[in-house]
Amino acid sequence: MKIFLSIILISLLVNINYVSAQDAKRFEVIRDSIIARYNRQDYTGIYNLADSSFKAKISQQKLENFLAGNFSTGRFISVTLAKETGENKEYILRGQARDVIMVIGLNSKGELNNFGLKNLPSVFRPISHIQSNNPKRTKFDLNVDSIAKAYFTFTNAAALSIGIIKDGKELTYHYGQPNKRKKALPNNKTGYQLASVSKTFTATLLAQAVLDNKVKLDDDIRQYLPGSYPNLEFNGKPITLMNLANHTALLPAIPPNLSAQQDFDPLSPSLHYTEELMYQALHKLKLQQEPGTSFNYSNMGMSLVGLILQRVYQKDYDHLLSQYLTGPLKMKNTSVVLNKKQKQRMAIPYSNNGNIVSLWGNDIDQPAGGISSTMSDMLKFLHAQINEINPAIKLSHKPSSNNMGLGWGTRTINGKRDIQHNGGGIAFRSNITLYPELNSGLVILMNNDCDQMVFNSLATALQRLISESK
Repeated sequence: MKIFLSIILISLLVNINYVSAQDAKRFEVIRDSIIARYNRQDYTGIYNLADSSFKAKISQQKLENFLAGNFSTGRFISVTLAKETGENKEYILRGQARDVIMVIGLNSKGELNNFGLKNLPSVFRPISHIQSNNPKRTKFDLNVDSIAKAYFTFTNAAALSIGIIKDGKELTYHYGQPNKRKKALPNNKTGYQLASVSKTFTATLLAQAVLDNKVKLDDDIRQYLPGSYPNLEFNGKPITLMNLANHTALLPAIPPNLSAQQDFDPLSPSLHYTEELMYQALHKLKLQQEPGTSFNYSNMGMSLVGLILQRVYQKDYDHLLSQYLTGPLKMKNTSVVLNKKQKQRMAIPYSNNGNIVSLWGNDIDQPAGGISSTMSDMLKFLHAQINEINPAIKLSHKPSSNNMGLGWGTRTINGKRDIQHNGGGIAFRSNITLYPELNSGLVILMNNDCDQMVFNSLATALQRLISESK
């Protein structure tokens, strides 16, 4: 009897192990298929792995937009099983620029019934010393130092430059290393890419075009585009220049055909994206509601503003920047086209997971995120924004119905305006905040794509320090 029971037990164990191995194999097949399809931007192929229950909850377009918006990971280069929870498995995917957690679940047929990507939680570390030029003489200096050091507990932090105008007086603080292989501090001439803070320059150029009677903010954008676009309206209401500038045009965050460009590289996602591809994308769009009725942040929209400005002025974007902004403000190191010396002074671009990547941008997306600058130049820009002497700058600050100016987020608290914009790319983050009534403002520049929560904590603490301290 004991022998018989032992045989049954062994048989059961063999069967369980066989089933377990089969189950693991099914997950591996789907896992590897998802990674391969993601790396070649075959988002439709990923959707086709799903069962009917998954598709009933999430549309193909919604999943494809979500996956396309995660291109800042770069391609996935390795995978590790993290844990199993019920019928789901979680994997850590190491990307070229950002690491994520992938959750997948399968039905009995081996079809995908659960899928998700989420950022791998940031890793923090205790720190004893971070090099800086902060003199730590005043209470204000010490408060800035405390806020900055909290950021450097983020493991992959690199360089941080903080520029402050407080009651009209300039203060600059530099921390860390623009090149981790060297001990040198950043300084006022260190170059940083501004990412989406570039949009504030483009919006000011749009305001200038209004003052020059080149355009009107309520103009239908189609009058400035080649060809016919009957699809760029809803219920007879067209997309206007104002809609593009305040992100109510309801365009996608990025062009849906971004990966259709030649030699697409997710770490330089618009490197070979052309004007013709932009127009092709516009032809295929279908609006779901009236423009101007809701907010949807769009790099595509601000890139389109840049294209339209170049068409109406018959000048390239860098020329417009120089003529109307960087030239008059004597911002000699602010441009989308860098010379040899400017390139040498650029901070090394570090991704979220600490890898060195390339600068982002080409002609098409320069207006949305491709400008590079220095702290010295950005303080000149900040002074001009605060004093509002330039009529185009003043117009760009005028809020529309959704508390957006032209490219700026605006709000008024206790009679005092708070006008700001964040920037974030594959390797840089930035912020510019102005308090015109306080004659004060802030610029933050860094050469690492830290998590949004980490950056928000830094920016909010500095904003509060400037706006509330006496």
